[in-house]
Order: sequence, then structure tokens, then C-alpha cells
Amino acid sequence: KPLYFCKELQNLEVEEGTITLLCCELSKPGVAVQWKKGALLLKPGEKYVMKQDGCELQLMIHDLRSSDSGSYKCCAGTLVTTSSIVVKGKPLLFCKELQNLEVGEGTTALLSCETSKPGVAVQWKKGALLLKPGEKYEMKQDGCELQLMIHDLRNSDSGSYKCCAGSLVTTGSIVVKEKPLFFCKELQNLEVEEGTTALFYCELSKPGVVAQWKKGALLLKPGEKYEMKQDGCELQLKIHDLRSSDSGSYKCCAGIHTTTASILVKEKPLFFCQELQNLEVEEGGTALFCCELSKTGVAVQWKKGALLLKPGEKYQMEQDGCELQLKIHDLKSSDSGSYKCCAGILVTTASIVVKEKPLFFYKELQNLDVEEGAIALLCCEISKPGVAVQWKKGALLLKPGEKYKMKQDGCELQLMIHELISSDSGSYKCCAGSLVTTSSIVVKEKPLFFCKELQNLDVEEGKTALLCCELSKPGIFVQWNKEKKLLRTGSKYE
Repeated sequence: KPLYFCKELQNLEVEEGTITLLCCELSKPGVAVQWKKGALLLKPGEKYVMKQDGCELQLMIHDLRSSDSGSYKCCAGTLVTTSSIVVKGKPLLFCKELQNLEVGEGTTALLSCETSKPGVAVQWKKGALLLKPGEKYEMKQDGCELQLMIHDLRNSDSGSYKCCAGSLVTTGSIVVKEKPLFFCKELQNLEVEEGTTALFYCELSKPGVVAQWKKGALLLKPGEKYEMKQDGCELQLKIHDLRSSDSGSYKCCAGIHTTTASILVKEKPLFFCQELQNLEVEEGGTALFCCELSKTGVAVQWKKGALLLKPGEKYQMEQDGCELQLKIHDLKSSDSGSYKCCAGILVTTASIVVKEKPLFFYKELQNLDVEEGAIALLCCEISKPGVAVQWKKGALLLKPGEKYKMKQDGCELQLMIHELISSDSGSYKCCAGSLVTTSSIVVKEKPLFFCKELQNLDVEEGKTALLCCELSKPGIFVQWNKEKKLLRTGSKYE
């Protein structure tokens, strides 16, 4: 059978935004065809839908735009049928205008309009001010429908609003009706225990109102004592660490509106919830007394017997809330006794027993072998500081001076013996009461020799001659001779 188009494509004139259908018919079925716009091969998809039913052929073009105008072909091998489409542009207009609104303060306003065709770029304005999307303004576009949502309305949001599509404009106005201000939840009277926290709570009919808190006529300021919080319509006042002086009338003021309530602070009974405990502590150590009161900030005194104790190096007092401490440093036997913590007429008592440290030499004197003329250092160490000691050579009590120097630093004891000579050899003792440590010193005699000899001299008649020599140790008796003649001190010899 010869192949030909027994029904050709027809020219079409179609409105923008609609769907058009191009149809033709071949003389026999099952022939492969192509659809083209000008020289452009068209492919099936959302835009173009191709259908072949026996000899009938169809091209459906969706969502027509001006750019879809032109020449279309159906090609079956060398056989071609052609037609043209003209897309008529839809006129742009607002088929639904903006409406005037009257809306309550704090709510959301919704302005809506509708254009004659979808996908049109628009701007929203309040008067001449261009609005931008954010928390306050929310813009939506769904096909031809346009929306502007204005959240959390205030008086300042009243006015004229426009939706602009090019030169096309629709206008609507919003009037924000102010909410009446009142306390929808009043303050309640409180009865609270001393030392705790009180919470006042009230609620206004609308958010963002500036409020003040007062005790009587006194304006309260936020700090450690007073904590103010405002969350929308809810208002809170927290009063910390309550005292009797916090009892009274409190007000929350919002402009001319006021809500009032009172606090009654119930005083806590004062008692020692932890008493002082008896202590047994070693001499030289630190004793720590602890007790605890039922409430904070109470003035206390510490006493030993009837003696009032004062803070210093010896006594350290600390008060942290309800907890009380007394530290006694460098304990001596005299610190034993009864101690009291007094809070007014309230008293807690405990005693300290100071255990005396045993006295002993835990570092003994050591024997020394020292050269004549040097210094000897004898050292020992006792188990506790501040003990009176004596130094002896044999039975002879030594006294400090140029020869002997004694030093005591805490538990350390020293004896320094200067300019040692043979007679310094012997036994030395350090005595602390009946406690004794002993050692001996042996002084090694230096060998005697001339470390610098006499030198020959050649001297002019009438002058003075000076002969010099040097011995290995001092204090040696010497004689001067001229040949065998002993020289004596005088005007000639010096």
C-alpha cells in the first residue's frame, strides 16, 4: 500500500496556559514517526505527550506559553505534514483583589489575592516600604494565589498594604484593634519559711508590657536578692534567702494596673543540728572543731573556757552558710581544755586533749676528724622544736662567742667550733634535759715547714733590708740569728 498522510495537521490559535492537540493520520498503521518544532526534535515528557493509535497520530503540548508559538511537523520517513500554532497571551489582571481587614492585637493577619495567570513575580508593600520575608512577614505563592501573613500584630502594623505585579496593583488596609490591658491572673499571698525562696506569679492580658515590682513604695531591682522574669504575658518575681525583714506587701505594676499580695516569712528555730566533738590531737598538729546551725548568717563566738578567742595565726575561724569551724594551729600542752561555740544563748561544748610528743634525738652527733685551724660543725636533730639545749665539752659548759657559735632552727641544732687547735680534741655533748647525744672531735696537727724561704738580698749601704719567709701554720715561736749570734728586737732589728 502507498504511504501518505490521509489527514494533514491543522493550524491552531490557542490561549496561553492551556493545552493544545495536534492530530494527523497516515494511510497505514505501525509507521515510526518523529515530531519537530522547526528543526528541533521533540521528546516525550511533562511538556510533550505523543500518542499513536493505528493510523492516528497525536501531539499534546501542555501549559502553553508565547515561546510555544511556531511551526510543528510530523515526519514519517521522507513524508512530512506541517502546521503552525499561535499562542495568544492571557491579559494579566487581579481576578481576586485584596480585602480590608480588622484584626485583634497579637494575632495574625492574612491578606489574599489572585492573578489571572500563575508564576507572576510580585512584591508586597506597606505604603512605600518593600516588605521582606522573615519572622514578621510570611509570603506564599501557589499558582495564581498570593498570600501575605503578618504575625504578632501591633498598633504600628495598621495601615495600607499593596501587592504589585509590574504596573498592576491591588490594595487593602489593616486596622489592628488594641487588646484591653488587665491582670488575668492576680498575685497570691504567700507564707514561706526563712532561708528559702519565694515565687510571686501573675499574668497580663497581652505580652510585651513593661512591668515594675515594688515592696511597699520601694522599687525592686534585679540582683542576687530579687530575680525578675517576663515570658510573653507571664510575670515572675523570685525573692531569695528570705529573712523576717522580707515580710510585707509586694506589687506588680503595669501602667495604671496593679496586683498586690503579701509575704509572711516564718522564722526558723535556731539550734545546733551538729554539735562539737571531743578531740585528741598530737602536739604540734592542728585541731579542727566543726559544728552546724539550723540557719545561716548567725553571729557566733568561740571561747576556751571563759576566754574569748580572736582570729590570728593561732586561731582560724570560718563560717560557710550554716557550717562553723575553728582551727587551732601548732598545738601545745597548754591548748588542752574545754572549747565553746556560742550563738546567743545557744552553746555547744567539746574538749581537746593534746598528746605530748616523745622527746628524742632522731639524728645523733657524729664523730669528726678535722684539721688544725679549720672549723668543726657538730649537728644533731631533736623530735620537736623549741627545746632548750646545752652544749658541753666533757663536763665544761660551752658559751657562745668567737670560739663557739650555737644555732637552733626548729628541730635542728648546730655547734660551730672556730680556729681548731690540738686542745679542742675531745668529747662533746648536746644535752636536752636528761637526753644526751655525744661525739668526739680529733684535731689533726698540721706539719710545720717553711712554705716560703728567705731570699738573698743585695742592698745599698744606709738603706733598710727586709727579709721575709712564711710558715705552714701560725702561732709558732721563732728566733732570728746572724750566723750563730741571736738577734734581739731593738732600733737595729725589728
